[in-house]
Amino acid sequence: MDATAYCPNCDDDVALSVIIPAYNAERWIERCLQSALRCSSRSLEVICVDDGSTDESWTVMSAIAEARVKLIRQSNQGRCAARNAGLAVATGEWVVFLDADDMLIPGSVDVVLDASGADVPLICTLGTYAPEAGDEKSARC
Repeated sequence: MDATAYCPNCDDDVALSVIIPAYNAERWIERCLQSALRCSSRSLEVICVDDGSTDESWTVMSAIAEARVKLIRQSNQGRCAARNAGLAVATGEWVVFLDADDMLIPGSVDVVLDASGADVPLICTLGTYAPEAGDEKSARC
């Protein structure tokens, strides 16, 4: 894989990895990344994979990167390859895939992590949404 990764001060004790493949997503990636960072008060990492974007996606992601963000840059190989690149560096016990033009609902990850401690099998699909610019009313849990 011809990927480069960047992760300032990553924490090794991670409950959840959020993997975001991005191709020419400069229009949405900041909103998406911020929603992932706000979605839980628990230990999580966000892995953004720039899949050969020709726009400013990498610049936007790099500007937002913080301790819980891992950035990977690779040549364009498609969404599945980008997700697999994210999985290769994910350290979370749980994984959520999020498209670059979607957002996580605040608190949704905490609900899943709370349920993960139950003594029953857990299969979960988190709903995502992509409100129009400025429409944050639908973001409530």
